[in-house]
Amino acid sequence: MHKHGVFLSTAAAVAVLAAPGVANAGWYGALEAGVNWNELTSVSTDDIDPVWGPGTYIPTFATFDMGWAVLGTVGHDFGLIRWDILEGGYRSNNLKDFNVLGGANLGGGNFDELSLMSNINLDWDISSHWTLSAGGGAGADFIINYDNNAGFHTPPTLHDDDVAFAWQLIAGVTFHSSPFDYFVNYRYMTVTSPTFTEYDGGGLLHDDSYSNVHEHTVTFGVRFYADFRPGTTRRGAAPRAAFVLGAAPSPGNC
Repeated sequence: MHKHGVFLSTAAAVAVLAAPGVANAGWYGALEAGVNWNELTSVSTDDIDPVWGPGTYIPTFATFDMGWAVLGTVGHDFGLIRWDILEGGYRSNNLKDFNVLGGANLGGGNFDELSLMSNINLDWDISSHWTLSAGGGAGADFIINYDNNAGFHTPPTLHDDDVAFAWQLIAGVTFHSSPFDYFVNYRYMTVTSPTFTEYDGGGLLHDDSYSNVHEHTVTFGVRFYADFRPGTTRRGAAPRAAFVLGAAPSPGNC
């Protein structure tokens, strides 16, 4: 009987850990802002421009200054699983160096993006006030303003936009307070192969075909739950029960 009591109490503890806490469920909105930086990105430059000949590949890379980002999210929290149904983000970085055949072109430019993503996050409560999270998502990245003023192109400015598939990984830590949750998130986002083209005054077509653009975003944010009740924390309800190692015998075996 004692063994049965230990087994049942242990199983109950595991069930508490595994099952999403219904008390934590609810709709939420979030706003966040921070910094964004892009990795060095290789570019196939003017490979369809008749000046260089068809299929010509010119070794080129682009570097960017650190920029900024703002994001807004609407989603639903199921407890262990939190679904960012729609995440909208705006990122802005300045073009630092457009390097062609080892020659730096430092005229600058802009790389501005609007992303629309949907994410799934897993939340682990490490106390009644702190939660660790990890997740990922996918969607579209709209490069709404690509200005390459570096000085390589003729005329020296290439201006275009593009839309590309994007995916991201997310890690974060949240502090639960009243009435808001405060959190820090890190995102690693990949934008797949955007391409920008423009005709110059002489009728020649210029083309910048980027390889995947890898971006890092660190933000601080605030999250508010629609079912929040004044005087409570943890998303408007009592905290989810914590898993406790060990098991107590059933009352009949005490």
